[in-house]
Amino acid sequence: MYRDGARKSIWQEEIRKFSSADDFNIIYDVAIVGGGITGISTAIKLQQLGKKCILIEASNIGFGTTGGTTAHLNDFFDTTFSEAINNFGLEKAKLFAETGQEAIKIIENIFNNIISIVILKEISLSFCIG
Repeated sequence: MYRDGARKSIWQEEIRKFSSADDFNIIYDVAIVGGGITGISTAIKLQQLGKKCILIEASNIGFGTTGGTTAHLNDFFDTTFSEAINNFGLEKAKLFAETGQEAIKIIENIFNNIISIVILKEISLSFCIG
């Protein structure tokens, strides 16, 4: 993986690459495709529940969409809450809103047990000019 910084991330030095067919002779309970924050979080959660997982990534762990972010977590989506209400009704839109908050809690709880992290909670505003 190429990055322009002088320091290498843990993903470049610590993660063992599969090198032969022998690596696939193990029987796994779950195969997770995608090594971004969602795939990694899912793998950790399933392992905590006693499942044997394999994480399959096409390129580099944490490098795609996850690597291109500003490392922020948010509880809003591309679909607006107004659209969710119109398309699915108020109760399902509320569930939709709650899932974003729950996802942040899951990530926070998973990673606090593995590494020391600090999550700063801030209010943000989104707007457009047009």
